[in-house]
Amino acid sequence: MLIWIVILGILGLILAMAEALIPGFGIFGIIGGACLIGSTVMAGMKYGFGVFLIMVAAFILLLLIFIAVASR
Repeated sequence: MLIWIVILGILGLILAMAEALIPGFGIFGIIGGACLIGSTVMAGMKYGFGVFLIMVAAFILLLLIFIAVASR
């Protein structure tokens, strides 16, 4: 189960970055967001609420870093 959580998280981040770089309909962003939400929920169900909160905080931090880098 851990490997699927990691794969979904990485795939979600890659798709979110692709959405920022490739103009389109937003399908990469939607699928990327779904992957990130799926990996977070799976981790929360498997490892508990603390891991869920840590993953949410990590994704928010990565999002803020990505926005800061993309705005330059």
